[in-house]
Amino acid sequence: LNTIRIAESKRLLQETKLQISQIAYRVGYTNLTHFCRTFKEVTSVSPNTFRQDFAEVHESENLI
Repeated sequence: LNTIRIAESKRLLQETKLQISQIAYRVGYTNLTHFCRTFKEVTSVSPNTFRQDFAEVHESENLI
C-alpha cells in the first residue's frame, strides 16, 4: 500500500502545485511527519527535494 501511495504522491509532486501536506492527506496519510519519513525511505529524498529536483531537470530539458 505504501508503494502505491508514494507512487501517487510522486505524480502529484510532479504534476501539481499542491502543498506537500495536501498531497500527503490526498494519498491517505493523516500524519505529515509519517508521510515525509515514508517518502524518504522509499525514494531516498524528501518530498520537497523530489519536487525541486524534478523541476530542475524539467527546466534544463526545456533549455536544450
